[in-house]
Amino acid sequence: MRQGQILSAIGKGLAVIVALGATCAGVYYVYSINFPAKLVEVNSLTDEERMNMETSEEQEARIKREQQAKTELLGLDAIYTQAYLLNSAYDYLYAQKNFKMARAMLESHRDEAQTPFGRYRYSVSIDALDKRHGSHDYTTMIETIDAWVALDPDAYLPKLIRAKLNMRLAWIARGDGYAHNVAGEDWETYRAHYERAWRELLVARELNATDPEITAALAEAAIGTGRGMEVMRTYHDETLALNPHHVSVRFTMIHYLQPEWYGSFEEINAYLDECEDALAEFPYLYVVFRAGASLTDDREGWGRGEQW
Repeated sequence: MRQGQILSAIGKGLAVIVALGATCAGVYYVYSINFPAKLVEVNSLTDEERMNMETSEEQEARIKREQQAKTELLGLDAIYTQAYLLNSAYDYLYAQKNFKMARAMLESHRDEAQTPFGRYRYSVSIDALDKRHGSHDYTTMIETIDAWVALDPDAYLPKLIRAKLNMRLAWIARGDGYAHNVAGEDWETYRAHYERAWRELLVARELNATDPEITAALAEAAIGTGRGMEVMRTYHDETLALNPHHVSVRFTMIHYLQPEWYGSFEEINAYLDECEDALAEFPYLYVVFRAGASLTDDREGWGRGEQW
């Protein structure tokens, strides 16, 4: 039912978002996806004609823009995914155990987040650190963060990351099946991880009350600890007060508004209405509308009467 809104947002995103998250040695290079007419004319030439016309600087700039154009064909999701996966803080933290550099990079992303995309980049920088890549496993990742906390006990970032790791471990223990299919001991492990995360997040918030990634994590933890939708909504709203264009906290809300959790299709639609102003300011939020539309347009696939 919101196809027009989604297409409109995609159109705005192609015109507005300038976000190829290519990175080299921790430095982001952002290229515009709005190409001047001159570029189109140059691209109509043969390779030999083009090379003869361009200086080395122009050639380098053209190659970068053409690479961006190819990336654009993958869709906006792929552009942001590159910024997500090429986050050097992950390597500093888990491969090099260089806590000082990891903290410096994350704080730099946080302090420079003056635009919607800048805030999104910081958000995904944090989100990337609770996911396993390559040879890393969750046991050694937790041990790494434990070591960081021991060396820097007054820093809130390692506590935030350790809390998010515990929430991920909670879901690994629980599995993704329906609630009545989860074994009792798996529920106990799930709840223990979430309670550990909740306590850690509250400590992190005492150390830094202005980082929206803490309140976004608390919104999720409110459900995992059984504190309910009212508490979750409180932290959701606090997150948006700190970052009006926060993406992942909106996905958290959409997820738990599903009928199989604590909501309904009507509540999903009402929630999407709330997001429209933010969408106009940050078109990448179309992914939230797309997710909501896919749920409400597929009602026949739901309504099984079971709870996750």
